[in-house]
Amino acid sequence: MLRSIDKLLGRGRSQGSDDVSTRDFHSFFDKKVSDIRVSTYSTAAPSFVSTDCVLSSFKQATHDDVAAAVRALPNKQCASDPIPTWLLNECSSELVPFLYCLLNTSLSGGVVPAAFKSAYICPLLKKLDLDTADVKNYRPILNLSVLLKLLEKLVSQQQAAARPAICLPSLQVHQDCHRLTHV
Repeated sequence: MLRSIDKLLGRGRSQGSDDVSTRDFHSFFDKKVSDIRVSTYSTAAPSFVSTDCVLSSFKQATHDDVAAAVRALPNKQCASDPIPTWLLNECSSELVPFLYCLLNTSLSGGVVPAAFKSAYICPLLKKLDLDTADVKNYRPILNLSVLLKLLEKLVSQQQAAARPAICLPSLQVHQDCHRLTHV
């Protein structure tokens, strides 16, 4: 069973080939995004259902909200994180007041700080038996900062709590309210 879980999580996969450079990955994925934009340029704009309901601002998170969000973090981190998640959890009583101020400043201003927007991109081989020297056989995995994950959790909780009052159209009900998608 543990082997199956490891396989599903991508553990033990090949680290790739030294023949493929970061420039190769950048060029390939940049071209792929560009091609998608060109191919969808002439498509009709999406239609949206208009409602009178508005979520115009976010409420301040409480110390308990921030502490709960920290406790709920999985024990993994991004290479660019300022502190490992396990240490953040272990020192949460000392760090929650700082995180409270930091995250509430972001919520009240409606702005995600630029430092939160950095990410570590790791190419992951799609299948073990694929050629590691071909960039087409990789998918980019984006590892987000723990600070962004905390902010995302607080925003998601407020959106989920406000959802019935916001009157979302029935077409959007199937969306997962606990996970935001980053484009």
